Amino acid sequence: MSELFQSEEKDGMHIVTLPSVIDSKNTPQLESAMKFWIKNRCQMHLMDMKNVSTFMPSAYRPFVQFCSDLKAQDKIMVSINIPDKIMPNLIDNGVKAVFNVLPSMDHARRMLQDKIKAQSKSKVNVQLINPFIESTLHFMKEQANLEVEALKPILKHPGEYSKFQIAGHMLIKSPKLEGSIVLGFQRIVFEKLYAEIMREANVGSQTQEEIDQSAGEILNIVLGRAKVALQEKSQIELEQSFPEILIGDSYKIHEKISAIIVPFKSSIGSFYLEIGFML
Repeated sequence: MSELFQSEEKDGMHIVTLPSVIDSKNTPQLESAMKFWIKNRCQMHLMDMKNVSTFMPSAYRPFVQFCSDLKAQDKIMVSINIPDKIMPNLIDNGVKAVFNVLPSMDHARRMLQDKIKAQSKSKVNVQLINPFIESTLHFMKEQANLEVEALKPILKHPGEYSKFQIAGHMLIKSPKLEGSIVLGFQRIVFEKLYAEIMREANVGSQTQEEIDQSAGEILNIVLGRAKVALQEKSQIELEQSFPEILIGDSYKIHEKISAIIVPFKSSIGSFYLEIGFML
């Protein structure tokens, strides 16, 4: 690795002190150094430009690629001490966001701490969500003979609310966490699910009341099993609760907190899990 690009690990960050001149002449050395940097375990790579006097646009490309490679690993690149005369060029060339400019080292430390906390919370959320995903997939395969695929989770922000026609809603509460789970369907999708479970060609002979009652039974099974699995796997003592069956057009669930939506794809249509936890 070139001595032009000095680096060290400090405060959980990989800190690179850039040379006074960054141009096309030393770009090959920069790219060589970045092949080593990308393997570094640190979550944050900080570019310190305190010594930089010349930064040519011809040298932007390696930083753009490095930033992209870091994102693929859920890592970030930030920059501090960018000279006033260099900043306009970054803006004019549309790469300011790539360098993720911060006011100081303290700001970088706080950003890193926030990122680590967010990652930790994300891991906890996965541990909480997985039993409900597994229970749903298991029920659909065993009881309805359906192959169902769980798609990539989606973040739902506070203030948004869900639209469904039939759903099971269960409160999850313990000294360590509080939240709730929703398993929601459009009516036409649920009626197809009901037909698969009952092995009927259609549900036309069933009254609306009978179908709605079956929703309670089905959702109780899915969410109840998932709750038991959650308690066993997470070692969290959960308070006793039973699913509430919601039938209508839209409900304001998790309105004041963020929630994670897990869509499911199947031959009878789409449905979803919605999980909101306050740790």
